[in-house]
Amino acid sequence: MRTPRHARIPSALLVVGLGAGFLAGCDPEDNDTEREYELENFRSGDLFVLEDGTSVAIPEPGVTVEIVDELRYGSSRQRVETRLDGTVVYQPPVFEAPAEEGDDAFRVAGDDCQYDYFNTNIPFSGPYEYHLNFEKKPNQVTLTEFVFGVGAAATSIEHMHNNCGVPDLVNNPTNYVSLTTLAGAPGDGNGQNVIGWSDDLPPPTLARAFIWSSGGVSVEADIGFSTQYEWYGEHDPPYGCTDHYSLRGVATHELGHVWGLGHARGPTQTMYPTTEPCTTAAYSLSPGDIYGFFDLY
Repeated sequence: MRTPRHARIPSALLVVGLGAGFLAGCDPEDNDTEREYELENFRSGDLFVLEDGTSVAIPEPGVTVEIVDELRYGSSRQRVETRLDGTVVYQPPVFEAPAEEGDDAFRVAGDDCQYDYFNTNIPFSGPYEYHLNFEKKPNQVTLTEFVFGVGAAATSIEHMHNNCGVPDLVNNPTNYVSLTTLAGAPGDGNGQNVIGWSDDLPPPTLARAFIWSSGGVSVEADIGFSTQYEWYGEHDPPYGCTDHYSLRGVATHELGHVWGLGHARGPTQTMYPTTEPCTTAAYSLSPGDIYGFFDLY
């Protein structure tokens, strides 16, 4: 069994809290500056302990793993890269706040079909064939709801479900393979695409995507949903819902990241970098979400 190890990063440079998303002694307004540190005495396959206490496997040479956290408000990104010479480099979390009304970046529209902004990262070398790991599944979500919720999200992404008449012109097959406890946990980096549950993701993280890339394309991706929050797997929120999050809605957002979409600026876009409980807004895509796919593929 691999033993998770912490890197020796100078304490003055450590990230202060995932939710805060900035470095000690630095103005949070400047937290978008990419900072990276070489991890000494690490090699491929080792488990690296992230700042929040969770871990990720160090990738093979020439491979980068990007870790994208969806928070209750905003998001954060961090990455671990193993260069071809074996050097391991870590970029601590960078916080991204959602655009708000009054911000220059905020897109005001009369209806959802006017949200046309998109942002992209790198494409996935598809098809995306995923295993569902139910080992840590919370009791409030049944196995059937787990399969249905993620499956409905995959269908929305694959067929570009939207209410605006934008045609599906992209071939991005997203296929369910198995329901298992043997496919590994999200973040293992074992060559399989795993969607499952994580009991060690601390608040305010709702979900985490691990995306491995090499040569300009993503080659593997895992998704983990936090068991620290309440979820619902049905289509509609439960009666009297106040704090339950939609498995289908969050899964649609995470699968957007898997296929290379970045965050958007319209508050009802699937790829907006925050979500609310008790909503079905992310079930269908906006034009901006779909134009991002057109740009990538």
